[in-house]
Amino acid sequence: MIRLGETACIVEENEAVLGALSEEFGARHALILRGFLEGAFLSKLQASLRASMFEPKSHEGVGTELVSWDSPAADALMFVMNDPRLFSVIRRIAGLGEIGCFVGRLYRMTAGESHHDDWHDDAGDHRLVALSINLSEEPYRGGTTLLREKGAPATTRVLENTTPGDALLFRVDPALEHRITDVEPGPPKTAWAGWFRSEPSFRDILSGKARI
Repeated sequence: MIRLGETACIVEENEAVLGALSEEFGARHALILRGFLEGAFLSKLQASLRASMFEPKSHEGVGTELVSWDSPAADALMFVMNDPRLFSVIRRIAGLGEIGCFVGRLYRMTAGESHHDDWHDDAGDHRLVALSINLSEEPYRGGTTLLREKGAPATTRVLENTTPGDALLFRVDPALEHRITDVEPGPPKTAWAGWFRSEPSFRDILSGKARI
């Protein structure tokens, strides 16, 4: 349905599939995009990440993680994630207006370092929907995204994204909140995560007119 390669997004226009994805997202506020990254591209990103430096990052009031700011993998993902063809299909699935850009980061969570995110909503900064791609090379335990209606534990849903190359898409809304659980002992969790935003435009980001 949707495949991100190293240089472009490939979209198979299947109205029945798009309709089913849109219906699922509308009902659950989230879905898994299977095989989102093309296999060779995923392998190249994983190889690049073996040499990438990760440094501690604290999100005030939310949690902590490791982040790689200067990485060829991040540059490659930033480029393909801002393909207008991808914007078009995400708009149809999530029922959105115009998308200006996707802004993301490479992060890693390891066991025993209190790497996690507490409940928060991501609202603000023109964010529309969030997306997280599993880039891990080995199966990890924990590091699971939980989504619920704000302040309503009974509505909590577990959003498992355990297959490398798959992507988790979920709605950003002040009425919803999510968290990421601690990673359990074993391999770390590595992901590319961020938001489709209504503004600024990717063109303005590239030209330096807009800062992110």
